[in-house]
Amino acid sequence: SEPELAALIEALPFEEWERDDSGVLVRQNSMALRNWGARLGSVVADMGMPVDTVGMWNTLNDRVLHGEVVSHPVTYTVGGRTVHYVNLIAPVRDGERICGVVGVNIDVTQTRAAEAERDASLARARTALDELARAQSTLVKRERLAALGELAAVVAHEVRNPLAAIYNSISALKRKVKLDSEAALLFEILEEEAKRLNRTVGDLLSYVRP
Repeated sequence: SEPELAALIEALPFEEWERDDSGVLVRQNSMALRNWGARLGSVVADMGMPVDTVGMWNTLNDRVLHGEVVSHPVTYTVGGRTVHYVNLIAPVRDGERICGVVGVNIDVTQTRAAEAERDASLARARTALDELARAQSTLVKRERLAALGELAAVVAHEVRNPLAAIYNSISALKRKVKLDSEAALLFEILEEEAKRLNRTVGDLLSYVRP
């Protein structure tokens, strides 16, 4: 019955309204009255909305008057507060004729805020995971470098011990053996190559020490 329908509309937890086929507002429930004031008899252009918003509503109204059911998100500034709505609008039919539109404005501001907080939390979590991954990668590199340093120290020790024996042997042979020019050249080559090998070991230690 009409009283039951009116009671149901008043009990809705969101704004409900109806316009006739000429765009005039012919019904508001109590929540729509509380949030927007008494606007019965007005058209969209009379509601003090920005020009682009009025154009949007006229386009939506025209689509619904042609039989389409529309779901559309929209954002308003009401009393200095930003409010996010989802508007559901459907045609009102009298037999085959569409005689108006009925709509509900569902306030999804808190839902949008929760979604924004969720996205921010996810972004913070991704940032923390990225930082953790970088820290872990740095730690692994440091561990590898530390292991390389230890290995280099062992190699240097194992190479320098025979080098010391080579140096000592060359010095002893130079003192004990009379060398002709060819033998002296060979000893010089041995000594120079031993020095070069010692410099290479020193360079390796200098590279891995930090």
